[in-house]
Amino acid sequence: TGGQCAVPPLPAGVTFVQVAAGRSHSIALRSDGLVEAWGASGAGQTAVPPLPAGVVYTKVFAHGDNSGALRSDGNRTVWGANPIAPSTL
Repeated sequence: TGGQCAVPPLPAGVTFVQVAAGRSHSIALRSDGLVEAWGASGAGQTAVPPLPAGVVYTKVFAHGDNSGALRSDGNRTVWGANPIAPSTL
C-alpha cells in the first residue's frame, strides 16, 4: 500500500502524539510540533509544507489523498489532492 506502514524513525526523546491515515498514506504529529508523513504521495499528500518561524502544528487529519494540520497560529493547512479547498484556510 505504498509504504503506509513504513513508520519513519524519530529523533531521541521525540514521540508521536497523534496519527491519522488516508487512502494509502499516514500522517503523524510529533511531540516537538513537527509532522511526519509517509506512504503513497501521488497527489502530494505526504509533502508536508514548511511553517513560518515560531509556528508549530497542533493536530493532524487525513482523508483519501489529502492531509492537513491545525497550526499554533490558528490557521489550518491542507495539502494533497485537495481539489476544492485552498491550501491554507
